[in-house]
Amino acid sequence: MQKLAVIGSLGLLATVSAQAQTNPLSLRLGYSWLPNLSTADITGSHGYTVGLGYDLPGIPGIPFKLSVDADYSIHNGHGNDLHTGSLMLVGRTAFPGMGNGKGPGLYYGLGLGVLRNSTSYSTTVVGGSGTTTSKTSSTTYTGGAEILLGLNVNANSQVELSYRISPSSSGVQPTSLGLVYAYHF
Repeated sequence: MQKLAVIGSLGLLATVSAQAQTNPLSLRLGYSWLPNLSTADITGSHGYTVGLGYDLPGIPGIPFKLSVDADYSIHNGHGNDLHTGSLMLVGRTAFPGMGNGKGPGLYYGLGLGVLRNSTSYSTTVVGGSGTTTSKTSSTTYTGGAEILLGLNVNANSQVELSYRISPSSSGVQPTSLGLVYAYHF
């Protein structure tokens, strides 16, 4: 009976230790910049991103690590807003000779998914009969893509530079460049 308890305890300890080193859940925090000048004039070019990532189990024969990333970005300025929520399937793989994905090393990736873009902005027109201000709001769902370059700082931390591509929504171009820190906890 004691042998069974010791074996069970060692198995539990090994499982907890393995989980601590390979937790698939990550918190993502970062900065987002809108490169489109007309969109930046409407909402401001600087924004923030928060998200969660979940690393999927490895698939034999596939040389990249898949994850599901859910991110939310907000850009606001001049009384106007652009909110973007995304759910993407992202594949990441190390550059040859640049790490094995478990320690320091550079990697690259590509993501595809669904984006929800919500815009709200005012337009002011000055004419002969005075000034007219109208408010435009819309929400669209669309496909999107992401190209990224990352650095595994250690087994639990990554820094990624990404370019997220999305079609225009109500005259606003939500394509963005982001810098995100991800921590697996």
